[in-house]
Amino acid sequence: MAYDVEDTAALQLTVTPFDGTTAVTAQATTPSGDTIALVPATDDDGATWTTQVTLTAAGQWTIKWTVTGTGANVQYDTIQVDPSPPASAEQRRTRLLINDTDPANRFFSTLEIDDFLAMNGASVRRAAAQALETMAANEAMVSKKIRTQDLSTDGPAVAKELRELAAELRRQAADGDDDADSTGFEIAEFEPYPSRPELAGY
Repeated sequence: MAYDVEDTAALQLTVTPFDGTTAVTAQATTPSGDTIALVPATDDDGATWTTQVTLTAAGQWTIKWTVTGTGANVQYDTIQVDPSPPASAEQRRTRLLINDTDPANRFFSTLEIDDFLAMNGASVRRAAAQALETMAANEAMVSKKIRTQDLSTDGPAVAKELRELAAELRRQAADGDDDADSTGFEIAEFEPYPSRPELAGY
């Protein structure tokens, strides 16, 4: 997943095998090398552990999980955090259209949203359509959308809905409904004195 500075990353570890003796600790190492102690918790007797960390700097973060007792091992995860440019009105509107407004559960970083806009001529609806199609083509993103927004347990159906919404956004953009596509005026060629041809060369 993509993250911006100040996003909160939800982290999860699955332990196999596990029993009542299984325990987990975790720490995050920032891009500058500082370490932050995390507090994992479990609600299924030690099979799955979750924690979270606020990403305060751009660059690569490393998460170290240490399992003791049954299932003892050490595992590492990495998180890449994009530098966060100021969010523009177009970026905010694109996120709104794709329902990607929760900082703790973002599908795309600000830089990625900016890339969608750049690839679509700053058209908010076309950028949102491409973002939805990218989401629909990514199994991990579809699974996350199902989990975080409780849409359905049917991945292909959710992907189909995303593509249908993308098609509708493109239709709206083609009809001139996009803020970036249309100012509400149609530019026509100016013809002086259209009803008096004898004055056309005046």
